Amino acid sequence: KRVLSAVLRHLASSGHDVDALFGEMVRVVGAGAKALAQAVLGHVDVIEPRDLWPLGAKRGQKLQGCSTPFGDPSWGQWQQDCFHLLGFDVMFDQQGTATLLEVNCNPSMALDSIHPLDGMDADVPIPL
Repeated sequence: KRVLSAVLRHLASSGHDVDALFGEMVRVVGAGAKALAQAVLGHVDVIEPRDLWPLGAKRGQKLQGCSTPFGDPSWGQWQQDCFHLLGFDVMFDQQGTATLLEVNCNPSMALDSIHPLDGMDADVPIPL
């Protein structure tokens, strides 16, 4: 894994327009996030919001062992404190057009290896 700033710096050094690439990424991630939000809020007829976050999903400390779905009235004001990390996988074609490949509802935050940001070893992963 690499931090986004390192990827953008590498693309810039290869002659790519990183402002345009970043704008494309914002466009597709924004569209994907908007579509997911509409589904979670129940505004998409073909998707049941309970299917997006099923019962039995591992919850945080406030609701350990929770057996109620997102949006259940018993959550009360606590629902305002919720957030969920998503991982958006984006691919660019030769023209710089972004395509959203997938959205991970439980992205890995683990580091499997380290990629140096600069220097002659910048493309060689270092196992942890």
